[in-house]
Amino acid sequence: MANQLRNFLLCILSPVAFFILTVTVSNAAQITEIKNHPMGCVYMLDGIIETGDVEKISNLFGRENNNVTLGLKFCLNSPGGAYLEGVRLAALFANTYSSTVVAQNAVCESACAIAFLGGKVELTGGGDFDPPNASRIIHATAKLGFHAPVLLIPEGDYTEKAVQQAYSVAMEAVVELSNLRESGVIIPDILLRKILSTPFDNMHYADTVRKTIEYNIDVEGIGKRRGSVQVTADNVCKNVSFKDLGLEGYSQNTSVFMMKTKPNQYDARTDTFSRTDTFLESDQNYLTEGAASCQVKPAGEGFIVSFLGTYDDEKTYWASNVLSFKLNDALVSLHTRKTYTNSEFDARMRMEYRYESMVKYNCSIENRIASITNVQNFTNLRRQAGLNGQVIGQVPLGAKVSVLNPGKFLRYDRCAAACDGTNQNAIKQCIDNNDVWIEVKHNGRSGFLSRKFLE
Repeated sequence: MANQLRNFLLCILSPVAFFILTVTVSNAAQITEIKNHPMGCVYMLDGIIETGDVEKISNLFGRENNNVTLGLKFCLNSPGGAYLEGVRLAALFANTYSSTVVAQNAVCESACAIAFLGGKVELTGGGDFDPPNASRIIHATAKLGFHAPVLLIPEGDYTEKAVQQAYSVAMEAVVELSNLRESGVIIPDILLRKILSTPFDNMHYADTVRKTIEYNIDVEGIGKRRGSVQVTADNVCKNVSFKDLGLEGYSQNTSVFMMKTKPNQYDARTDTFSRTDTFLESDQNYLTEGAASCQVKPAGEGFIVSFLGTYDDEKTYWASNVLSFKLNDALVSLHTRKTYTNSEFDARMRMEYRYESMVKYNCSIENRIASITNVQNFTNLRRQAGLNGQVIGQVPLGAKVSVLNPGKFLRYDRCAAACDGTNQNAIKQCIDNNDVWIEVKHNGRSGFLSRKFLE
């Protein structure tokens, strides 16, 4: 069995054995046209990559009026194959400004993963991109795996010629990878190191938020997770640095980019954001050891993020929704989790900061008239203070009630210190927990309402 496996791998990875592969392997790559794909693919490469695939795909770029059709989008689903052919497919995709996709539940490994890296944005002008931009997308449920070129020698043939030939094949793949980078294909240093250091019988997967940001890979199929807007903003501020400043740090001063090696040392606290116009802003230590404020504004399908630091002028970036998750979150776990959409994020941001900018929290109500708020339809009027009090009526949203004892209230013992103090967060928490009650009169009936529903 071990010999059969070795020979199978030899057929896939060694150019000497390509003829065997085309004769004996029935699941060689098929390249087919597809329509109405959910991720926009127009062609599918499905199966084992082998010599000749570059030529077959090249023929898809037909000519109209002597102009080459560029910018196609390819879905890839392959366990690998001829490593050098994968490198050359990457070059073809890059040179034709094609996009690459690994769709929902698809697998793209080994030579396929290298081909995937060639994805670029569609050509929009008359010249090359400056700087080059990647257009390679994986679904959150997809598997994208990398490993190094393999040095395989036919079993029993350990002659100098056989060893030298196998070595040359492996080294050619490494050289071609380097040439890809020099030609403008984006293969970050950290990814190249992972590729070359992962043995062929193992696999390094781009399976977390951190990796896709560091490797410059976009992600689709992410769910929408509910959560604090401050936590979301904090994650965006921390994570955008990997994508837009680059893993190796800020080009003018790599020493200030501490998140590269110490991801937790300069984490900003998530309770320090304030609202400025339509921004959330925190002056905590983002990106640098010194002060570097971060502003987050939801827009379109992502966030506009602005950094102001002592090391440079303001920098504005575009961060996608994937950055609202934590760096070490597994991509597959994000498929069903829920976060705010950008419109919900904006609305929630406005709501959370509305009272902080306009109203001082008090356990009591000083006015003789109050309005019902913070309910969908109505709140219950109770005979006794507390959620266990007998319900004696319902008071609809927006209704006016008479406050029987302005300045007075009933509260649980745990809120005694908070209600007597000035800590706004502590007072708000007691109110939000329905721990503070006001005696009111509505439609001739006296009772108690939670302070949470009165303003």
